[in-house]
Amino acid sequence: RQMCIRDRYNSVLQSRSYSYVQAGRLLEAKKILNDLLALYAHPVSGDSAIAAELLIVTGNAEAQLGELDAAEAHVNQGVGIIRKIYNGNSYLIFTANEVLGMVYFKRGDNNKSIAAYSDAIENAIKYFGIESRQEASLLSNLGITYQTIGNYAAAEVVLRKSLLIRKKILGDEHPEYAI
Repeated sequence: RQMCIRDRYNSVLQSRSYSYVQAGRLLEAKKILNDLLALYAHPVSGDSAIAAELLIVTGNAEAQLGELDAAEAHVNQGVGIIRKIYNGNSYLIFTANEVLGMVYFKRGDNNKSIAAYSDAIENAIKYFGIESRQEASLLSNLGITYQTIGNYAAAEVVLRKSLLIRKKILGDEHPEYAI
């Protein structure tokens, strides 16, 4: 019974931390995520699959906070666990590549950013289907990266594709279509 209550409490904390990341409440999210990581990464009582997810979400929060070395380390640690448990076959690889794309972009390492976003797009298609909202978002990030390095032709191609997907999914009147 006590274990069930603890698991339910941890599940609530995990959901709250993800909501905080989405809402931009990154410092609060990072505190909760670090507490959860201490529990789930424990060699005896831990759950490796949950630890991998927490590491990637922590990396996302750190990347948004500008803690790029910590973000890269946490994401790569999470990917290592995913490769060991799932042989690399998990939707979390999509998220990991998206975060790494952001880390590399912020560092100015645009070639690595392009590679990470391209891998993330491939995984988004694999896990969410062709022309998903995730694919559109990643194409937008990839287009901005191409724009940054002056490859305007490539930027235009992927940004137009992103816009077409958003229009198809969201419709002409949706505010995100105009982004």
